[in-house]
Amino acid sequence: MCIASAMVLSFAACDKWTETEAVSVVYPTIKDKYPALYEQYLQGLRTYRGTDHHVMIAKFDNKSGVLQGRADHLNCLPDSIDYVILNNAADISSQIAEEIEEIRLEKGMKTLMNVSYPALEAEYLAMIAEEEQAQDTVVNTQERFVGWMAENVAKTVALCDANKLDGINVIFTGINPNSMTEDELALEEERQKSFFAAVNSWINKHPDAVLFFEGVPRNVIYETTVVESAKYIIAQAESVNNIHGLSYAVEQLIAEGVPTDRFVIGVTAIDITDPTNLNGYFGDSNAILGAALWAIDAADYYNKAGVCVNHAQFDYYNVGNVYQNIRKAISTMNPSPVK
Repeated sequence: MCIASAMVLSFAACDKWTETEAVSVVYPTIKDKYPALYEQYLQGLRTYRGTDHHVMIAKFDNKSGVLQGRADHLNCLPDSIDYVILNNAADISSQIAEEIEEIRLEKGMKTLMNVSYPALEAEYLAMIAEEEQAQDTVVNTQERFVGWMAENVAKTVALCDANKLDGINVIFTGINPNSMTEDELALEEERQKSFFAAVNSWINKHPDAVLFFEGVPRNVIYETTVVESAKYIIAQAESVNNIHGLSYAVEQLIAEGVPTDRFVIGVTAIDITDPTNLNGYFGDSNAILGAALWAIDAADYYNKAGVCVNHAQFDYYNVGNVYQNIRKAISTMNPSPVK
């Protein structure tokens, strides 16, 4: 192992924040005690970003307003996470904004936001439902939907610039076009156009931005620039609880024109506050660890590029080792350079 890699391992193991009782004593950090050595560590970390390795993407439920605990902070995420996707980009606090800049400049960690067709569609339907309760006659036409969608997706992608983020994660699941009539296909294409036209316009104006696609690429019938240009394609598998299910989730995305060299499996951290939510469990283990083992088991006809963990901050809470499962998953996928 090279010196830089050893330094990364050492700092990653030592520089952990844990929740404790509030005290007045402030202990110096490694950054304060050994600034030159810490800068060498950061340089090694930034160099690691450019190496060929399995990626770790963390979806983070950023909170608005004053942050309460260490789990709310971006700069407490494991240093070797490659990308962070903010789940609440519409309401970024000043502290989170500062930390976005910090992790980018110091660690080379890039921050994205979701641009989600399902979320916008749900918002539109909620608006219609509210109108139906308030009045007798409600206008819910194709024309109104496409106009509303075009306007609101443009507002959404604009948040990436406003918040100085590094890119977008475009989420689209859609409907299997093989099950539609010609008339239904025409209507669906118009609805998709209202979403993807604004997204594509933003992509064309930001050629250096990071672009991910999450969902079902074969259901995109309007225009496939987003799928073809995506750095990674995230397969949604949050409810899957076995390794065969992870493979099936990816295999269902493969179709003509869909790149097969960039698949990332999307799982979730366990929400310990909700015992009824079984997502994140993987048999007797944890889905994050199961996904890492899946990622290093090569497939014959597609590439497993890494793992995406939704609600990553849930994994913070561990008495002995914060972000224990994410750290172990990174070590499993990339055993040499970084924990």
